[in-house]
Amino acid sequence: MSLWTSEEIALATGGTAQGDWSVNGISIDSRDITKGDLFVALKAARDGHEFVKMAIEAGANAALVSHIPEGCENAPLIIVEDVEAALADLGQARRAASNAKIIAVTGSAGKTSTKEMLRHVLKNFGKAHASEKSFNNHWGVPLTLARMPKDAEFGVFEIGMNAPGEIAPLVAQVRPDIAIITNVAPVHLAGFQDEMGIAREKAAIFSALSDEGTGLVFADMDYVDFIRSTTDHPLQTFGANGDYKQNSIHIAPDHTDSEILIGEDILSMRINVAGAHHANNGLAVMAVMDALGLDLEKSIAAMANWLPPSGRGERFEITIDGKKITIVDESYNANPLSMRAALRSFIGSDAKDKYAVLGEMSELGDGSKGFHEDIANWNELEGLAGIATIGGEMKALDKKLSATQKLGHFESHSDLLEMLKNTLQNGDHLLLKASNGIGLGKTVDALRKLGQSKPK
Repeated sequence: MSLWTSEEIALATGGTAQGDWSVNGISIDSRDITKGDLFVALKAARDGHEFVKMAIEAGANAALVSHIPEGCENAPLIIVEDVEAALADLGQARRAASNAKIIAVTGSAGKTSTKEMLRHVLKNFGKAHASEKSFNNHWGVPLTLARMPKDAEFGVFEIGMNAPGEIAPLVAQVRPDIAIITNVAPVHLAGFQDEMGIAREKAAIFSALSDEGTGLVFADMDYVDFIRSTTDHPLQTFGANGDYKQNSIHIAPDHTDSEILIGEDILSMRINVAGAHHANNGLAVMAVMDALGLDLEKSIAAMANWLPPSGRGERFEITIDGKKITIVDESYNANPLSMRAALRSFIGSDAKDKYAVLGEMSELGDGSKGFHEDIANWNELEGLAGIATIGGEMKALDKKLSATQKLGHFESHSDLLEMLKNTLQNGDHLLLKASNGIGLGKTVDALRKLGQSKPK
């Protein structure tokens, strides 16, 4: 079964088809073409029309364009007035025709991990489709919708934002049956006056729920009552605290933190990655399974096999000059909430010496320096043998560190790598945590290349 035919795309977009063809996938990057794709010539930093010929030569079956590029006069094309609008039309056509149960996820932290957990668990119950990477913005959401197979039984969509007013139009496209807020934290403060503004924006994810839909909110934060006040839709909660209402999902009171309360049932849940933040994401997943009426014991068994994607808590071992070192890769995202959660989990490891490379937390607005300085006051630093910092804003933390913990502030990834090679010893554990824009993933990749890595 093809993803789209030329006739279907023309009907959905109002465009004109050049040729008779079908496609099995959709790509917006000519460097990442899979044979049989539709290449969508978006205009971003560069005009995608410049790469249409290259994409077709790389195996794309057709391209979505607003004009015929030079050298593509006889190529298989869909010609539309506006490529980005046509992509949105494709997404809406697929959503309207789909019988899949749709889940939307937003939050200041944890939304990508929660989305990946849901993908992993739901595939045990049927054909599951989900956003790739962090495709959660004005082109990522319609692209994910347009990529959804005709016979998908579940669709999981990540909804992101950087400024007020962005979530409502995205969730209106998705029209979820279940919507989740993983948490609210001081992230993207550059676009908001305060955290209350972030909470208000996150609450917009419930704006497109049907009357029969389910809204889920993390119980262990300060904004639950406020979020409830923004919507007439009844909301359920998940978390370690909260009111333990019927049908809410919680860590079971008076039981271990691996036991969860689902309605009146207490079940044991295991997640194969350390950290309370991952456990909370797992609770969100169980809340979704409960709302869908799916087998909870089967869901919990599937959860035990989930592993985080690169940059989001992945744990692996490398050997450098005979020294075995465990790496915890949290290099993809960072904010005060996720930074503290990652440190809290990391210091609980059984290594004798634990080191951390902490990179800048981006988009924290005018209070950014204060947020970075405040890390020095966290109890979670007490278990670290040494701390290195990278990124301009992290200079504020470096200045606050004691001489015994300070490994230095770095602007160069090569200098940071050299220091780590000389400092880390056999049996040490190393956490790397930063916002993705800092590029700390480059250091993780370099560490992998230095030693043979294997899952731990």
